[in-house]
Amino acid sequence: MRTPAPHRGLLRALREGYAAWGGREARPTIAIVDRAAVDTSAEFKVLSGLFSAEGHRTLILDPGQLEIDGDRLSAGGVELVLGEQESFVLKPNDEYGGKGVLLGWQTPPDAWRKAVRGAADQRTIVQERSRARTARMPTLRGGGLVEEEVYFDLCPFVFAGRMEGAMVRLSASAVSNVSAGGGVTGLLIVDDARTPREDMRHVCCPASSARPRSARPRSWTPTSR
Repeated sequence: MRTPAPHRGLLRALREGYAAWGGREARPTIAIVDRAAVDTSAEFKVLSGLFSAEGHRTLILDPGQLEIDGDRLSAGGVELVLGEQESFVLKPNDEYGGKGVLLGWQTPPDAWRKAVRGAADQRTIVQERSRARTARMPTLRGGGLVEEEVYFDLCPFVFAGRMEGAMVRLSASAVSNVSAGGGVTGLLIVDDARTPREDMRHVCCPASSARPRSARPRSWTPTSR
């Protein structure tokens, strides 16, 4: 016997409408908008939980919380940041090196509320949370090698639209910043059949010693496996 799941049909229709409009995010934010005092508010909470379980950040908003700027509809700033604390990050505009950064999901509610209320006076930037990935990496501790679960991000170097190398940052903290105690590790890219570029003819090997065209490039990055 199959259990009916009408919310999946609704979610599919929302995704298709978003894609037809031109949206590109795989898991866009969903807003459920209606008057706060309506009798169906309990249903909104149920849908919010179901949509969130499918990977969509979901907001329940009163029309009075929405603002129109030209053709863009957005939710009112301060109340949204207070009500969706776990979805935001506060950063001082004039600091660097990870100083003064507050992660909503790690900050006590009272401290978060105080920081948000004073954000306008302190020139603070609000950013939506980006969920960083973690991986087990080998680390030297006490003269020995251990594996630790760390946050990591790949930082490519792009010049004139072309990538030339990259670095990997590691951090035990969700604030991935070298000045805040994070570290940098090496990135190895192994390519046994690199295709010569037009601007590298002067360093290309002779045709007689080139690898077969059928060889496929392979990439490898160090992991703990």
